[in-house]
Amino acid sequence: MDKSQFLDELRLEVGLVPDYAGTIQEFYKGVIQALGKNTIEGFSAGIYIVTDYVFCLIEQVGKGLFMEREKFGSGELSKCAIRGETTIVQYHDTNSIMAPFYDGHHLIGIINIYIPVHRYDISEEDMIFFHEVSRFIEAQQKNKYKMD
Repeated sequence: MDKSQFLDELRLEVGLVPDYAGTIQEFYKGVIQALGKNTIEGFSAGIYIVTDYVFCLIEQVGKGLFMEREKFGSGELSKCAIRGETTIVQYHDTNSIMAPFYDGHHLIGIINIYIPVHRYDISEEDMIFFHEVSRFIEAQQKNKYKMD
């Protein structure tokens, strides 16, 4: 399967999540589960939500380098939040893609994906895909799940 077809299948899986997720927490979990479905070996996905001065991991698939909590200002999640855009960080043998999502100008969370360097080449197409996923989350929060 080529990359375009693979990403299209992931788009479909993520797009179906609101059909069965009744709450925002179920929606977040469903998005991560959809991203984790049928992916490459060594791939992992997680979602962090902003709470009082920390990012809290609320769902993950796979065994990434996820920290359960990360204080604001102390790591790569904070750098991604400051940049306000989909970001790649390369570790020794793993790439991390982080895509923030917002409610207006307020950061709500960050999707964090770990991909083995030797198993998958990240391209502009991947960056666009993760940007689309974060915008999809924002739209669903605003329209279906109504953030307070």
